[in-house]
Amino acid sequence: MGIVTVPIGADVSVAAQVGVVPEGNDFATEVMRDPWDMSEFSDISQWLNRTGPENYLLDIQVENGLFSARSASGGSYFFILYGGYPPGVRIGNIGLLHPISSNEYSCFYLAMRAETPSSPAYYQLSWGSDESLPPTAYGQAFNTELENGIWKLYFIPLSTWPWQDQAHWDDEPMWRSLRMTPSLTDNTTFTVDWIRLTDCQSVQYNLTGLPTSGYFSLWVGTGSPERQILVEENAQSSDTGTYDWDVQGLAPGEYTYYVLPPGMRPGEQTPIQQDSFVINAAPIVKFVRPSAQSGEDHPTSAGNPWDMSDVNDIYGVECVSNWYFEEGSLLFDTPPPPMLPPGCVGVGANEADPRIFLKSNETDIQYRRFLSFRLFQSGDWSLPEKGMIGRWIWTLDTPTGDSCIFTSRDIALDVGWATYEIDFHDDWNGIPNEVLTIRGTCPLLHWKQQQGNIVGFRFDPNENITGSTFHQELDWVRLTRIDRSVIGKPFPIRISLNKQAVGVDFNFYYTTDPVGNPTQSIALPFDSSSPPLTGPYFLYLPLVHRDFHPDPNGFTFLWDTSSVLPGVYYICAAIDDGYNTATYCSETPLEIINP
Repeated sequence: MGIVTVPIGADVSVAAQVGVVPEGNDFATEVMRDPWDMSEFSDISQWLNRTGPENYLLDIQVENGLFSARSASGGSYFFILYGGYPPGVRIGNIGLLHPISSNEYSCFYLAMRAETPSSPAYYQLSWGSDESLPPTAYGQAFNTELENGIWKLYFIPLSTWPWQDQAHWDDEPMWRSLRMTPSLTDNTTFTVDWIRLTDCQSVQYNLTGLPTSGYFSLWVGTGSPERQILVEENAQSSDTGTYDWDVQGLAPGEYTYYVLPPGMRPGEQTPIQQDSFVINAAPIVKFVRPSAQSGEDHPTSAGNPWDMSDVNDIYGVECVSNWYFEEGSLLFDTPPPPMLPPGCVGVGANEADPRIFLKSNETDIQYRRFLSFRLFQSGDWSLPEKGMIGRWIWTLDTPTGDSCIFTSRDIALDVGWATYEIDFHDDWNGIPNEVLTIRGTCPLLHWKQQQGNIVGFRFDPNENITGSTFHQELDWVRLTRIDRSVIGKPFPIRISLNKQAVGVDFNFYYTTDPVGNPTQSIALPFDSSSPPLTGPYFLYLPLVHRDFHPDPNGFTFLWDTSSVLPGVYYICAAIDDGYNTATYCSETPLEIINP
């Protein structure tokens, strides 16, 4: 059978729209599914302001899709891609999980406005091979001059840029960190609209009706109030009055372009030509099921989910100044160690040791794999090395009569609200940080090697050593197993999309190799007109909790598993919106089992 295409929404092709061009192929969009569009603080928050007050970024603000700040010195920087917190679990959009292929992505674009106290001034881009600070292999692009006082789309062709120190961009196959120094001049105020790292494949928007063989500057206007961004300083039209404009460096959105004489700005004189156009946002698929949160949840199956709705979710909270429930969250404050009793201070490091004891029945550890939770953390920026970390602690009774307490690796916390998902079957994440023997013999075993029942659950939300009080809010916690479905029962594949799905087509697949062969096997749709299902086995969906709110851009595909062999598979979706195509796979697998 051929490919099964599932259209979503009305049968309308976006290709029919005039003045619409595809988005270029961008690393953050395609690999991390989260473009560097400065829409949220997490785009720049990781390891922010780590070099001391003399090199801090000041007046930091992320609002209305713009990131603005002031550099205290020429050493002030932020990470575009952070490698990862070395002692901690590896989760989220970090370079260890999402490295940049230097061969695939090498065209760097930066939409920024800078005001420097002196000229000339320069910005600098740096890259690293791993999460170490400094990285094992390290390089940088220099001689990148700033235009003072105007918005400009800066461009660095990293594979051919002649001004590079240390390791050149092409010297390593993968880079796991990308760092931005917005100005080497002290006290520079800057605002960033977007950052893109593309595959250098041209996306052309053809301009016609220009003066023949003439030179001009090209600007785009976007936003409200309009930001006018210089994108080409000295372009030349052809002898027929056309210009093939490469727009791969533009972020998705609506624009007005202005063709002006060289050196002129919009508003200084009537443009030679102006018009509006749209950069189509490439579709981004995120899997809601299967996912780390969608499998059978232990406390839910035991009768009481950890939704932090009341005191029935916990045995108690220790070593905080106060705690209470409010609107479905557990709120608490953790003062610095001098304000805590001796039993609430960690050994050796003089850190706070707050504890939340979760209430639930025991469960076989082999049936549990993913820990997820949603937490609010106070602060201006993340400080994991100063105790802004969490730890998951479990007590295990083994079949041989041993009783052991295992502690996870550090879970580095971001400020504000964030959702954290940890796969304990991961080779790194599943190795405990330490083990304490209560009875018998307790070797330091990986989660997958442990056997027995988890009889105690504890979450330590921080190890505060900052000298000030942490305020935190815990929304919910889930401890789930891998999604499962019986052969012959329809499995609901649930996805969410980054935009309305009018005229968008999906093709679904299942595979054992999501990286090398994402379209390995076609996932056939379940025919709902078939006779009712019968038999001794039924598929039960997980209890809906607050994070599974209705998504206006969500879609459910009922997969017919009747011809699928037993095994563990990833689900992939190939998507086409008429301009951009992409293939995304679930980050977690599911298991198909025999009846």
